[in-house]
Amino acid sequence: MTAYQRAGVDISAGEALVSGIKADVQSTWGPEVQGDFGGFAGGIALPPQYRDPVVVMSTDGCGTKAEVARQAGLFDGLGYDLVAACIDDLAAAGAVPLALTDYLTVGRLDVAWATQLISSIAAACRAGGVALLGGETAEHPGVMEPDEFDLAGTAIGVMEKGTGIDGSVMRTGDVVIGLTSPNVRANGFSLIRAGVLPRVGLDSKVEGGTLAEVLLEPSVIYAPAMVEMTRTLEIRGLAHITGGGLVGNVRRILWTGLDARIEVGSWKTPPIFGLIESVAEVDRADMFATFNMGIGFVVVVEKTVAPAAIDVAARHGIGAQPIGTIAAGEGAVRIG
Repeated sequence: MTAYQRAGVDISAGEALVSGIKADVQSTWGPEVQGDFGGFAGGIALPPQYRDPVVVMSTDGCGTKAEVARQAGLFDGLGYDLVAACIDDLAAAGAVPLALTDYLTVGRLDVAWATQLISSIAAACRAGGVALLGGETAEHPGVMEPDEFDLAGTAIGVMEKGTGIDGSVMRTGDVVIGLTSPNVRANGFSLIRAGVLPRVGLDSKVEGGTLAEVLLEPSVIYAPAMVEMTRTLEIRGLAHITGGGLVGNVRRILWTGLDARIEVGSWKTPPIFGLIESVAEVDRADMFATFNMGIGFVVVVEKTVAPAAIDVAARHGIGAQPIGTIAAGEGAVRIG
């Protein structure tokens, strides 16, 4: 045993992991990827159709959903949570996601488990149409317990200079379209851990399965649908519903003088949100300020464009419906 192994870091395990994930990682690559697997950095060529390309970046993680996954022993969905968190943010800016790198921190490296987790990231990258260029797996003995871990990623995308979508062209009368999310995705888990799990065990039966299975369902990846929408339709505003819930994220794209009026009864809220609200005794305003409440992405369009936007979402297997309108106001999201 080496001195480094005695200190808690097993380099040979890291090398075994690299060997085990090679095929999965390279399955996300196309001819635009530059460099070899296992190098110090990965590269990707920008698509040739851009005259004045702007590279866009986003960094995110799975938050404390990772801790719930650890407790439940269910990890396969985390790859989708990570990829969605990163590339859907790029899509919300009007960019086309290209590639992602991941960062996995563990107390002790279990090669079989880590291979499973990174394979889920690769599967999500394939679903999202991005290359998994590489990443880093780091052991932190003495800082994290052996079975503790954290997961984060950074994604890059591209858009033509001056074509970003920031809500500045929205007008009163525009339609707010909500793309459905069947689950919690990866936000609000600190509230869930504090308010729900002490009262309802992860193995408890709830509508849809055990509580663990329902909470750990993988996130929908919206980016491919968003890329098609922004390429083919006039989109006036985009919001990825993450931390801050439906209210906080729609507010981010409202300019002075505009409100978003959201009609709650216009979509079906998944049962898990009612359970959280009841068990954790969270008032309705806090629920909308914390969770997606069944709407994972918001698209704002002129009224006549709304049917085409809904059709694009449907082609990607995503439900969508009008959930409100843009009205004169003061930059508020009004839930009614």
